[in-house]
Amino acid sequence: MASTNISPTKASYSTARLLLPTAFAGLVAYQSLTVMPLLVGALIDYRGFSPAGAGMVGSIEIVAMALTAICMAPFVNRVPRHYLAVAATVGLAFMQFASVITVLPALFYLERFVAGMCAGALVGVLAATLPLARNPERVVALIFLIDGLCAVGLYLVLPVLFIRFELAGAYALLGLISMCAAPVFLKFPPTGPPVEPLTPALRQNVPRLVGYGFLISIASTALWAFTERLAVKMGFSTVDTGQIFALGIGAGLAGATLAALVGQRFGNFWPIVITASLMLLCGLSLPQLTVPALFVGLFCLMRLVQYIHDPFMVGVVVRLDAQGRLITAEAAISLLGAALGPFIAGQMVHWAGLASLGPVFFILSALAYVLFWKLLRDDQIAG
Repeated sequence: MASTNISPTKASYSTARLLLPTAFAGLVAYQSLTVMPLLVGALIDYRGFSPAGAGMVGSIEIVAMALTAICMAPFVNRVPRHYLAVAATVGLAFMQFASVITVLPALFYLERFVAGMCAGALVGVLAATLPLARNPERVVALIFLIDGLCAVGLYLVLPVLFIRFELAGAYALLGLISMCAAPVFLKFPPTGPPVEPLTPALRQNVPRLVGYGFLISIASTALWAFTERLAVKMGFSTVDTGQIFALGIGAGLAGATLAALVGQRFGNFWPIVITASLMLLCGLSLPQLTVPALFVGLFCLMRLVQYIHDPFMVGVVVRLDAQGRLITAEAAISLLGAALGPFIAGQMVHWAGLASLGPVFFILSALAYVLFWKLLRDDQIAG
């Protein structure tokens, strides 16, 4: 980023100091997004939802996450973030437990909206804490590594729970994870740096950042939400699909490990350009495949490059604003896009079939990177 656009560096926490609370926050806050393909499939198989209706459930929850995170952005450094994180996590756990027994659709939608609000508060705390790290790329890569290991377990366990307890087993497990993680969030730094006004140059870049986050999230979640259905179309069983997701996370862990080891040795520009190009090609091709082995291989490649890509993207954004307002706003806007993704995907699948998800992913992602290009070039020049 050009020097006129960078806030003075106020990062003062080591990776070791921030890793445990931020990693658990990522696991808990994004748990519904992490297992969304399995939840979408279970809603269809066990509770009678249509593809569009199942996508709507995901959208309701993520809209609530986005709205809450947006509202938090202006004052996240003015409240005791560690207490806020604990309270939000306990509330999320209760909503997960409530969804175990709820059968009335209206009440179920309300529970998922409140669960999204709690998760959104935790997203705001997590995003605002990342700029406090001395090496945010390494912190994010390690978060992905830890959360990826946990996700492997979820992908292996949830299909088994579906068979025995249907959807209730999944929500019970997610609630238990949230409740157990809550005490860890007392380790969050209580407050952030003093708030400073955004510079005029920085304000000019905000629309690009917001546009990128919005479009890339629509594209990603539109494809992700129906990946389980793509696997079923290929002839894989529910248990097979969980194992494929676990294998994909394994590939992602290799990518996160590589990103953590590389750090800033090569800057952010080329790692982002290379991995973004590969993700565009994988996302375009995945819904068109008919060979099961090729589907598994391309899915794993996409997860590998995404886990390399995302830490470097976060590093670019957190250096924009040391107070953490922009990364919090970007995370919130990304959630808003993510909320639209499953809904749009559900409509596309209904009218044009699963194959239509490839072009949707490619076009929206390409537009997102066009918007982000100036920020990436400025970061390269400043570096």
